[in-house]
Amino acid sequence: MADDGAAAGVDPSPSSPPIHPAAPDNPPIDAASFTHTPYYCEENVYLLCKELIRAGLADPAGNDLYAVFISNEEKKIPLWYQKASRTNDGFVLWDYHVICIQAKQRRCS
Repeated sequence: MADDGAAAGVDPSPSSPPIHPAAPDNPPIDAASFTHTPYYCEENVYLLCKELIRAGLADPAGNDLYAVFISNEEKKIPLWYQKASRTNDGFVLWDYHVICIQAKQRRCS
């Protein structure tokens, strides 16, 4: 992970992190129940997709799951609440990140 701002003595972290969304009352999957590979978000998304399918929370073929790669020309993706962070707000400036999006399927009536 490159951090040009910190190297130049500039704090790339905004003054406060975004508001953390409330956790669902009954999360469908306990994150501690499956393998997590530190610093390999693409591997973690793959494992999450497999777990969603295995648990019956996604289409059996995974057709409702999408791995989304996030990057930009500057290769600076700010994220908060990251386990890899060394700050209280969990801020990390990654060069890219990968997330899983599950699309709801429309049902015909």
